[in-house]
Amino acid sequence: MDNVIDITELPIWTPWVMTEVQHRDCLPMGQAIKVGIQMTKRQAWGVARAEMEKRPNAVAMAVRRDSEQV
Repeated sequence: MDNVIDITELPIWTPWVMTEVQHRDCLPMGQAIKVGIQMTKRQAWGVARAEMEKRPNAVAMAVRRDSEQV
């Protein structure tokens, strides 16, 4: 029987927050801000949500490293 790996428990997740910023043309643009590294999915979401609550018009994300061999 194959071993099943739960990738949500591997420290391969990075929390990000996308915020809205104004550029010189006064057009709203998005800026991605990395707020941590090498976390489990649950940890990454917790950090991203906490940062999102501090910033107006922000969106939280947890991104998995694509190069991981699982």
